[in-house]
Amino acid sequence: MAGRRGTFPKVSEEMKRWSALLEGELHGWPKVRFTRMFGMIAVYRGDAIFALLPGTRGLGGPSSVGVKPRPEAKPGMKWEFFSVEDESGLRVAMERLSEAYERAKG
Repeated sequence: MAGRRGTFPKVSEEMKRWSALLEGELHGWPKVRFTRMFGMIAVYRGDAIFALLPGTRGLGGPSSVGVKPRPEAKPGMKWEFFSVEDESGLRVAMERLSEAYERAKG
């Protein structure tokens, strides 16, 4: 079918668990709210979206977390994705989420 977008990949039960852990950590941050869309969890600081966590579906890959890009990212880039492949990746994810949260102050 012409113009049809690709599907969002399903995420594993393990990734769902990791994503829930990340979401739980973010719940304690000031002005953070969550919405569900397309099987993912959009994370906002006030009205500014700063992250996408996989729910039942992923974007960028089945184990990918998305954050708004760093200032030095390629011009026009809307999202940066990185994979969480194991529990040590959760620490890196929290660091990246924290950076994106700080950038979303504006």
